[in-house]
Amino acid sequence: MAYTDQDMRVATQLAYIDFNPEHIAAHPEWTVRDHIINTPGLKEFIEKEQPGMLTRYMNENYGNWKILEPVNNNSLFGSGFCACTIDTGDGNAIIGYRGSESSTLEIGLDDWVFTDVGFLNSKEQRQQTEAAEYMQMIYEKYGDDYNSFSATGHSLGGNLAEHATLMSSDEMAAKLDRVVSFDGPGYSDEYIATHAEQIERRASLIDHFQYSFVGVMLNPIPGTNYRTIAAHDDQTSFFKDPLRYFMRGFWRHGTWNIEFDKEGYVQDGEPDDLAIFFRGFSNAADDLTSGPWYMAVPQLASILLGINEEVSPEEFWNTVKKYQSEYLAPFGKIPCNFKISTPKLDSTSDTAGSVARNLPSEAAEVKNIKSEVSLLLKAASLFTVSYKLGKSASNLEKLAKKAQKVMEVGKEASSSYSNTERELTSNAGA
Repeated sequence: MAYTDQDMRVATQLAYIDFNPEHIAAHPEWTVRDHIINTPGLKEFIEKEQPGMLTRYMNENYGNWKILEPVNNNSLFGSGFCACTIDTGDGNAIIGYRGSESSTLEIGLDDWVFTDVGFLNSKEQRQQTEAAEYMQMIYEKYGDDYNSFSATGHSLGGNLAEHATLMSSDEMAAKLDRVVSFDGPGYSDEYIATHAEQIERRASLIDHFQYSFVGVMLNPIPGTNYRTIAAHDDQTSFFKDPLRYFMRGFWRHGTWNIEFDKEGYVQDGEPDDLAIFFRGFSNAADDLTSGPWYMAVPQLASILLGINEEVSPEEFWNTVKKYQSEYLAPFGKIPCNFKISTPKLDSTSDTAGSVARNLPSEAAEVKNIKSEVSLLLKAASLFTVSYKLGKSASNLEKLAKKAQKVMEVGKEASSSYSNTERELTSNAGA
């Protein structure tokens, strides 16, 4: 089936929805419409986050589509990768890849920093690896059930759809009807050189539709159908969201701003001023990868977050894991099924109480920051975020030191308890 551009756009938006896997397993016959009707809060989410899409999801065409194999790796230490496959009811299916999100700080880091910024080098990013694996899994599980497959994604999802296509097996590629990237970021010179063979074999399958500054970041894959399409700045009213109104050029990136013709196809357009500016910026950023592997990420992280030393994503997550194993895990090993009234344990209790009282406020601080991260990352105005993240990081570091002290005192108390227990046992035996 030849899907229209509007069809592919709807599929990209469905990929942003967290469909309940339990509902899909228990009710495989449910359509998109059924999920919206029977999942509490889903209708409200769509109305808030996807302007104008609810009506489409409920109509006779898209409302009868079915969701298969949803994947959501948005968890602590997860990659942030999300995707689903859509049975369109005509013997064909669309693989939808989700784009960048900022609903939590962890998800924002996974998508905007560790994956999007990671495109500055040639190494396959974790989400790209999972995107290729997901496409192959769909072929192996459903290859005989469908006449053809298509793949699509918006923003980061568009990049993932393109990468998965380049890495696809010959068998899956033979079944791919079309692949569409809606304003996805491109690739570094190094990536294109490294994957030249795959690009030569698969690029002709891909349509890349650019209409905001995101779509011009880095380089398009050579040989794709790259088009600048018509779109308008975000139409949010001043009274609904004043900040978004003044920054509406940055929100042009949303798919609801694309201008389709009556048949559901995109139209040719011109790059807006932001796209022209960011094209020059991204080309300069690409040059950063001429040095050792992944130099760009620590350099950008240092600039954006005010860090005086180079920090790579691997170092960041390893540090988090280290804190988890060294500072948190030991608490689980301290006996807590007894009560001894000693000055040392009283002191430990007071210190622990202080930490416990402070942690909720720090967690709330980080939670409040995440919404600003979402706005300011896209608006390229990171001064406030840098300051607040620095402040929060400093406070959390102090709390970590307190937690370490609690751990050390707790170990001493536990050791004292064990010694006392042995002495009591020994005296009793005597």
